Amino acid sequence: MHIYKERNTFIQSITILAVSSILVVSLMYVAIPLIPALENEFHATVNQTVWVNSIYGISYAIGCLIFGIFSDRFHRKSILFLGLAALTITTLAVSFSSSLEWLITLRVIQGVIASSVPVISIAYINDVVSQRYRSLAISILSSSFLLSGILGQLYGQAIGNWLGWRGVFVILAIAYGLILFSFPLLPKGAIPTKEYSFNQMMNHMIRVFKISALVLSFFIMAIIFLSFVTFYSGLGLFIKQKFDMGNQGLMWIRVAGIPSILLSLFASSFIKHFGARQVLITGLLTTGIGLTIGTAAESIPTLAIASIIFVMGIAVANPSVIVIVSELAGKTRGSAVAINAFFAFAGASSGSLVAVYIKSFSFLCLALALILLLAVIITLVFIRIKDSHSKEKLSIGR
Repeated sequence: MHIYKERNTFIQSITILAVSSILVVSLMYVAIPLIPALENEFHATVNQTVWVNSIYGISYAIGCLIFGIFSDRFHRKSILFLGLAALTITTLAVSFSSSLEWLITLRVIQGVIASSVPVISIAYINDVVSQRYRSLAISILSSSFLLSGILGQLYGQAIGNWLGWRGVFVILAIAYGLILFSFPLLPKGAIPTKEYSFNQMMNHMIRVFKISALVLSFFIMAIIFLSFVTFYSGLGLFIKQKFDMGNQGLMWIRVAGIPSILLSLFASSFIKHFGARQVLITGLLTTGIGLTIGTAAESIPTLAIASIIFVMGIAVANPSVIVIVSELAGKTRGSAVAINAFFAFAGASSGSLVAVYIKSFSFLCLALALILLLAVIITLVFIRIKDSHSKEKLSIGR
């Protein structure tokens, strides 16, 4: 009976949270294929409209810090509910933006609010899911974060072509509202203790930056997400310039990357057998191979192969960094995870800007490959985890 209850709690919780995370995190990526439409409607340049995506990433990163700090002080399920409710209203407001300035302003607010869902979901999972299912739950959540990167672009492209850019946000707002009705199915979760003061939370944040290997891990996470967004943003611009296929070729390249992302579901098994550090290095090298292929790609099939290999590496590198951060942080794990999320989306927010200013896709892939090589060297030289094969667990709650 107890085992059945644990399984039921796991299935209900992870289904609701994974779907919520895919829909919410996709807000970072839906605007990538909408840039041309925004240029036309607001008579703006790509250098101006790209801020619709970049400013969202920056505000999202800041929101990760805010909600990461307070997730240990307030009831997590309540934060999730209120955050998603506020996001429903804000996303609907975004669709009514009358100018580019208003759109960018509302995206700032939207980014801060949206960050509450994935950040709190990670901590909440550790409250309500039993130890036997926790590794799988975190793997699924990690997969949903990455999957949103491709599904968000596909959704933005498809709905944008059908209903226009405003329709993209209207449908998402409706989806968020519908998910709220499933929240009564979620367990109540842990009640925070009043003894955990604001000063303690700030001390935890400061203590995190005193661990050099941890700070370097944050840097690597920023590189991973910078590479992910930059590659796909640059890929979209490259295909439009190089091939006469409209958005169809880009759509199939994005679809080709989906199976690779599902590889992150097996990340916990890889990490258990080989250690997070080794899996991270393998993931970074695999991502670099995909980028190297991209430097010489002259056809859609070759670009698709580059995309598949690239995403395959990202899929195993991302959860590996999460595990490393969790292990290195120790008692400051909650704060470390929030800061890690901040660095991830700070990197992601820079991706669109980098892609716009580096005109050559080949040079873009080469530059990213070299940055990833630097990340490999940093991991090899500076990051160490004791007893990594037996003690690393895919668990990032406090």
